[in-house]
Amino acid sequence: AKAIAQRPTPEATSLLGTIQLRRGDYVQAKSTYQSLLGLGFEDQYSRTRWEIEARSRLGEAELDAGDPAAALGHLQIALNEINLVLSLPGLS
Repeated sequence: AKAIAQRPTPEATSLLGTIQLRRGDYVQAKSTYQSLLGLGFEDQYSRTRWEIEARSRLGEAELDAGDPAAALGHLQIALNEINLVLSLPGLS
């Protein structure tokens, strides 16, 4: 976790959040996935890909923590991003 804090990558940050989520540490997992949203990305594709991942996992964490309304909000954002990607030329 210290190495991730020093030089965070989307892959490592997402993995750490997944571990925290599986352990039932919902508060820490949500914080980790929120930090994933704030990372810098090379391009718009990468940003969108990791936003979908983070929002989906945030939805899962909120649901597991007992907050279905917050879960729904994150999952709707993820679904909107997926729909945006699917609407791009060449993907339909």
